[in-house]
Amino acid sequence: MIGANPNVTDDLGKTPLHYAIRNSHLAIVKFLVSETGADTKRDAEDPFFHAVNFHADSFFTPSMLIDLGFCPWETDAEGNTALHFCVKNETYTGLQDDHANFPGGERRLQLIDNLIRRAPGLLEAKNHKGRTPLQLTCTWQNRFVERLVQHHDANLSTVDKFARTPDTVWEIDKHMNDIGHFEQVRGLAETC
Repeated sequence: MIGANPNVTDDLGKTPLHYAIRNSHLAIVKFLVSETGADTKRDAEDPFFHAVNFHADSFFTPSMLIDLGFCPWETDAEGNTALHFCVKNETYTGLQDDHANFPGGERRLQLIDNLIRRAPGLLEAKNHKGRTPLQLTCTWQNRFVERLVQHHDANLSTVDKFARTPDTVWEIDKHMNDIGHFEQVRGLAETC
């Protein structure tokens, strides 16, 4: 590997560091970061974001990555930090009351908890729409993550650029989900 470029990307834009993290190879990650100068701050698909992408079998925690020199404050094109990224979940409806139905389950909650403990200021970080991680959690109606973020004293009165608090976001999106469900049921009834 002498003379090889550790920052070269494949057709998917991934570097050797991405793959070492995905495959839970701690020794290779340490080697790439400390010995070859692998870039830990590339772009919206940076390795930190990749590592906190809730792979249930992933070995890495935010603490381990921060200790290796990764920065949890890096943002994607929309201004989202790794915490924003962790709390978003498009497949979770928020209606289930057990971890088994929650994508990533307990492991994902541990990742979020660990990230907040290591970088508590991320709770107040706002993306380009002015939304904090708590507001995104409310958007996705994600009860487990909302409780966890509130447990870490997330600011309940912060407003986004549309002057909405987390409670307002929760109620608006809850009603939008109810309307969407009603429209689906009505559409099914009309086809019968």
